[in-house]
Amino acid sequence: MINHHSQGLSWFQIFRLGIVQLGIGGMVVITTSTLNRVMVVELLLPAAVPGLLVMAHYLVQMLRPRMGHGVDKGRKATPWIMGGLLILAAGSTLSSFSIIPMFENRLGGLLIATVGFLLIGIGVSAAGTSLLTLLAKNVDEEKRAASAGVLWIMMIAGFAVTAMITGSLLDPFTPARLFIVCSSVTFFLLSLALLAVWGLENSLVRKTAKTSTHKKKHSWRLFGSNFRNLGREGNKIVHIICFRLNVCIQYARFNSRTFRWFSF
Repeated sequence: MINHHSQGLSWFQIFRLGIVQLGIGGMVVITTSTLNRVMVVELLLPAAVPGLLVMAHYLVQMLRPRMGHGVDKGRKATPWIMGGLLILAAGSTLSSFSIIPMFENRLGGLLIATVGFLLIGIGVSAAGTSLLTLLAKNVDEEKRAASAGVLWIMMIAGFAVTAMITGSLLDPFTPARLFIVCSSVTFFLLSLALLAVWGLENSLVRKTAKTSTHKKKHSWRLFGSNFRNLGREGNKIVHIICFRLNVCIQYARFNSRTFRWFSF
């Protein structure tokens, strides 16, 4: 008997998903790095203000389980990924625009920035969760750990490359230049991510023979395999935590003169 199911992702297709993750990371870092530094250094706002905005974009990501349920129910991840990318790009553009009125009207600019950061949280939840769902459903077992590593490395690369490019293009700084640079980088990353995910899910179809017999796995072998996988995943988590702590420490040292949390 012949049936249809999703084909395992090839390495090239995994790399395409990594490009999408790179675009997500790049659009997020524009707001969580570039804009909050501008608020503190140029607008002389206390660092607690951009901190609260970043908190808002994380808070709204409690919607991630609902997004994942929507993907499972609809059986298609691409519409959620593309829709999330569009919302994320809209939030990133709106947040960068909020700096312009913030020089004249602090409250009005902060309200616009709040809406932008909330859109970013919704977009990241929809696109990021759906992307990982697509990967988990279609990647072969032996590629699972390596493919997850590829996506996370690509996301960190998106953080680093976008921050460097945006920072170099903002000299000399003006609010209008900030909006032009950030919106242009956002549009480029959005286009790159949409092209990378376009048609990928529809190509994952193949015919396979359905057999009535199933191989039995020895229970102790399965236990040992799961125990080794748990150890490897634990090491990865420790490495990620150490890396994030190191980044935070270096960032805090570099910007120590700007971190005046409650000094208006």
